[in-house]
Amino acid sequence: MDLVNNRLSIQYDEQFWLIDVTHPSSPEVIGNKEVPALSHSKDVKVLGDTLIAARDGQLKKYQINIAPVITASLLTVNEDETLIQELPVSTWHAGVLTFEILTQASKGTVTVDHEGVVNFSPNKDEFGEDQFTVRVADNHGRSSEKEIRIDILPINDAPRVLDQTFVTNEDVELRSSLIVAEVDSDELQFVLVTDTLNGVVTLSESGEYSYQATANFNGTDSFTFSVTDGVNAAVEASVTINILAVNDAPVASHQSLNIGYNREVASRLSAFDVDEDELMFEVVTNVSHGELALNDDGSFIYNPKTDFSGNDSFTYRVTDTAGSTSEAVVSITVSAKPKESTSDSSGGSLGYLCLLYLMLTVGYRQRFR
Repeated sequence: MDLVNNRLSIQYDEQFWLIDVTHPSSPEVIGNKEVPALSHSKDVKVLGDTLIAARDGQLKKYQINIAPVITASLLTVNEDETLIQELPVSTWHAGVLTFEILTQASKGTVTVDHEGVVNFSPNKDEFGEDQFTVRVADNHGRSSEKEIRIDILPINDAPRVLDQTFVTNEDVELRSSLIVAEVDSDELQFVLVTDTLNGVVTLSESGEYSYQATANFNGTDSFTFSVTDGVNAAVEASVTINILAVNDAPVASHQSLNIGYNREVASRLSAFDVDEDELMFEVVTNVSHGELALNDDGSFIYNPKTDFSGNDSFTYRVTDTAGSTSEAVVSITVSAKPKESTSDSSGGSLGYLCLLYLMLTVGYRQRFR
């Protein structure tokens, strides 16, 4: 406080209040209360919140009514972080202060406690400029309002990724894209970390992948991948693939049989089912040159017609418990009728007997000479 050229100057909160102590026609204001112009400048003093000055040869008291003022205008916080900071207040008077939020921030939530400590939590991934209005008051009812700006500084976020599950059918190739959240719109790069055990996975740098399970495999397979935005460290996640079992049709096998003339044959049809289902067999097209007896378990007996030789066949169908079927053909070759003995062969036998008789006759004559 200084008295220069008959004007009393009071500096408070970076502002000056001036009181003209010589011109009654120009009253000034301290706080929100007018103070009459002072005619003399002797003994001007401030005691607490009271101004004491000489006027017309007398001492006069004037109440100084200056409200507390918040001096901060800008606060700074990083994206996705919480700001906790005490508001600086300039007050002429001693006493208890109270604080109140008048206008809430738009990009987050701000509170202030009884000691003037501000707590500001920005919304997830929000950044930029925000503001709020706060009122401070003393215990005499003097108050002031202040709009405070908040600068939320952007921070690059790492990609957000969770473990994922996909479903496909047995023997069907799966094509899909990995799910990753990237709020900063950075270009992402994917890398396969751990390969699958029961199939082949191909992963592109852009996150698209294909998976082909081993033939007829069903169950669960998995792989691990990492992703990076080029700024933050890579993060990893796993992918689980559930391969649903699909019934495979049985496979009937073509067969060829060779049997003797006028002979029957007992055999069993050949079929394979990867699902190990129980199989049932039936004739689709029967034989033409004989009789066929086929049992449900695939065993059968074929008996050709008497004296038949040549080729015969039948078609059979195999069915599993799910109703899937397959057909095949059994080819049968019946040997020709054996050849009978001819006259040449009889002549040969007669010659042998004649030779034997001759040898016996010669031997007999030599014995009785």
